[in-house]
Formats: sequence, C-alpha cells, structure tokens
Amino acid sequence: MKINIEEQKKGSVKLNIDDEDHIISDIVHHELLKDKKTSNAGTLKIHPLLKKNELLINSDSSINNILDSNIDNAIKISAKLKSEDKKNSVKK
Repeated sequence: MKINIEEQKKGSVKLNIDDEDHIISDIVHHELLKDKKTSNAGTLKIHPLLKKNELLINSDSSINNILDSNIDNAIKISAKLKSEDKKNSVKK
C-alpha cells in the first residue's frame, strides 16, 4: 500500500491510496463519517481495474489526529470481525 498526500489545505486533505483495494478506504471513510470532528469525508475509486483510491477529509480539528483515531477504530472493527468469524467458522 502506498499513501500520498495529493492536496493539503487548511482543514482539508486529499490522500491517494495506491496498490490497495477500495475496501480499506471505505472502512476508514465509514469511521470518519461517524466522528463529530469530521466536517466531511469522501472516498473515490479512481478506476474499476486499478487499485487507486482517493480519500478526502475536511475538519476544523487536526486531521492527523482524526485520521489516526479512526484508523484505530477501523482496526478494532476488523479484529472483531475476525474474532466473530473464528467463532462461527464452518466445521469440517
């Protein structure tokens, strides 16, 4: 995965996420939208065949802090999903 800052202004950042499926940016986007410190967040899959995505975040608070905490939330959700999957696995 490669993450680059495409554009950064006061209260706004646009990130390019390359070499990764759109699901990662979708999960983080979902968490960002639940955060009251986030004014707006959006994700865009650049092309259906390319693993290139954009993530746009707007906030009056520190975007780095918001992004860090919401990535942590996304990791917790993924861990919970993995745990639930192990409990409910089909037995051979």
